[in-house]
Amino acid sequence: MKYIRLLEMLTAEPLAMSPAKLTTIMEVLRVSNFSGFHIEPKNYIDIGGRGAESIATENHNNIAKINIHGSLAHRNIDAGSGVISYEGIGNAIAEAVDDPNIDGIFLDISSHGGQAEGMPETAAIIREANEIKPVHAIARGAAYSAGYGLLSAAGRVSVIPSGGVGSVGVMMLHADRSEAAEKSGIKYTAIFSGTHKNDLSPHGELTQSVIDAMQERVDEMRVDFSKMVAGYRGLSVEAILNTEANIYTAKQAVKTGLVDAVNTYQEAFFALDNAISKRNSAGGAQMNTRQRFSALIENNADAQEALEGLGYIPVDAGAVEAKVKAALEKQAAEFEQKNKDMKEEANRFNDSLLAACELGGVSVAMARKYLASGDSVAAVTASILSEKEELEQSTDGAVHQSVGIHPHLAKKMKEVNHG
Repeated sequence: MKYIRLLEMLTAEPLAMSPAKLTTIMEVLRVSNFSGFHIEPKNYIDIGGRGAESIATENHNNIAKINIHGSLAHRNIDAGSGVISYEGIGNAIAEAVDDPNIDGIFLDISSHGGQAEGMPETAAIIREANEIKPVHAIARGAAYSAGYGLLSAAGRVSVIPSGGVGSVGVMMLHADRSEAAEKSGIKYTAIFSGTHKNDLSPHGELTQSVIDAMQERVDEMRVDFSKMVAGYRGLSVEAILNTEANIYTAKQAVKTGLVDAVNTYQEAFFALDNAISKRNSAGGAQMNTRQRFSALIENNADAQEALEGLGYIPVDAGAVEAKVKAALEKQAAEFEQKNKDMKEEANRFNDSLLAACELGGVSVAMARKYLASGDSVAAVTASILSEKEELEQSTDGAVHQSVGIHPHLAKKMKEVNHG
C-alpha cells in the first residue's frame, strides 16, 4: 500500500489533530489505495532541508521567517498530504538562534495538528529560543491542536481575523481492517508474547479493556498538553481543560486568552520588527552590532555618533585625569595632616616630660625611664613629687642637701649601690 508509514502513524499513535483534518487524510489514503489515485508531493515541506528564510526589514533587523504549514509528524514522512516534521522545525529554530546575523524569529503557522509525539519538545525549543531572541508566531489560518501547541510557545501570539485556534486535546484512531482483508481472501494469525503485545492490531476489533487503557492514556496526555499551554499563556490548567478541546474564532481566542491579538500578517510581522528595535535600543541581548553600526555609518553619522548610538559612552580623558589628580591631592593632604598631628602630640609629650623633670629634679633620661613603664605623664610627675617630699623630710635627705646632692637623686644612687 502506498503511504503505509502515514497510515500507521495515524492509526496506531496518539494524535493532536483536528478530527476534520484526520478525516480528510484518511479519505485521501482510501482513494489512493483502492482506485490508484496518485498525489504529487508538491506541498511537502522539509524545513530541515530548507532552513529559515531571512528577511531584512526597514529597521535594519534580520528576521528568520519559518513556515509551519501542513500536518505535523515527529520525523519527515514522504507523503503528499503536506507533512512537516518537528525535527525539521527544531533544527530551523536552532539555526536561527545560532546565526549572529538573525535578530528575531517569526513563525508562520497554518496547521490542523498531527502527531502528539515530539510536539511538547518542539514547543519547549520555541520557548527557549524566545529567551535568547524574540520569537513571535501567527496563526495564518488554522492553528489547531499540535499546531496551536507550537503557536502558544511563542513570546507573542496572534491570529489573522479569519483564522482559528484551539482544539487542545488528544485522540487515537484504530482501523479494523479485518473485514477488508477477509474480502481479499487474507486471514491474519497473530502469534505474540506478552498480554498487551497485540492490543492495537488492525486485524480485529479492540477489546473493552484495551479501549479503557487507551482512554486513560489520551486523558493523561490531554492534561499534560493543557498544563503546557497554560504555562506558556499564563492561564490556569482548569481554564484550558474547560475548553474541552473546542476551537475558537480569532475574537473568541483573544477573550479566552489563547492569543494576544488579532493581526494581519503584515501587522504581526511589523510587531516583531518593532519589538527587536526596542529591545536593541534598551541594550537587549543578541544585538546585531555589526549591522546596526553599518546602518548608522550609511546614514552619514560619524564614528563617534555611531558608537554612542550603539550604547558606547565615550571617555573624556581630561575629566579622568582631573579626577585622578584630585584623589591624589586629597590623599597627600590627609597624610600631611596626620604627620602634623603626630608632631603636635610629640611636642606636647616633650613639654610634659620637661615639666616633670623640673618639678622632680631628675634628668630627662630618668623621667623617660618612669614614662617607659606605661604610666601617664601626670602619674609620673605625682610619683616624683611624692618621693621628693619623703626624702626632704628624712635625715638622709638633710645630709645630702648639705653636700649639694638633690634628695631624689641621692635616693636613686642609694638604690643603685644596694642593687
